[in-house]
Amino acid sequence: MADQRDLSRDLEAARKAYKDGDVEASQMAHLAQRHAHSETKHHKKSGGVISSLVFGGLDGITTTFAVLVAAAAGHLPIWSLLIITLANLVGDAVGMAVGDYLGSVAEGELEEKQVSEEREKIRTQPEKQKAFMLKTYMDMGMSPDSARELVELLVESEEGFLKSVCVHKDIGVGGDDDGPGPIVSALVTFCAFLVLGGIPTLGYALCFNYKQNASIDGIFWASMGLFFVTLFILGAVKGVITNVPWWKSGLGITIQGGITTTAAFAIGYGFDQ
Repeated sequence: MADQRDLSRDLEAARKAYKDGDVEASQMAHLAQRHAHSETKHHKKSGGVISSLVFGGLDGITTTFAVLVAAAAGHLPIWSLLIITLANLVGDAVGMAVGDYLGSVAEGELEEKQVSEEREKIRTQPEKQKAFMLKTYMDMGMSPDSARELVELLVESEEGFLKSVCVHKDIGVGGDDDGPGPIVSALVTFCAFLVLGGIPTLGYALCFNYKQNASIDGIFWASMGLFFVTLFILGAVKGVITNVPWWKSGLGITIQGGITTTAAFAIGYGFDQ
């Protein structure tokens, strides 16, 4: 019932805007509710900041901890451990950033291709596209007459109708909803990987006895503590941004990160015994 009331209000706003001669406003009035529901999905599909931050940070910190386990189990000098960790961090961070960039570019190219295909369909098969939108609105709870009237309002503008079709088919149509560009997304991934990945090494970096051999000792357990605390904070921040209970999101990320490093820890600890 609530959805039907919202749809009715949107239709009334569209009618009023159309009568006032504002076709664009009539399109935006109807699209407002649909965009609100699809906003999260569009951000995810476009490789947004949250996604890059979480995946970059999670990969960085788990990769670093796996290297620390191997180095500690092999009793490498701490200076060697730090050099290996730094080289691994920078190399993997660059690789992750490049991968994020190429993936975002590929997604953008795919969406452009899909939008072009939909534009061509509207020009060559207008009645079929109108029938699709009519059925879509009726499935959302609108009456046949109201749905038909709304479709007729939208077809006044090809670009407006194209946006409506793309939104309902979950195809990106450009603009602010597509989130940051490939370069920004890649930079976020790089920084998250490098900064968060470096946190577990702080215990070794601050021990100031770099000739000492690493082992499963107090410094290692301190690094493990930093590892789990960072994971929890990363998850909590993600929860605050995405309106999920911070403690629930924090625990979720912590458990995921813990699972990915269990094998490395078990093997390293076993060799150290």
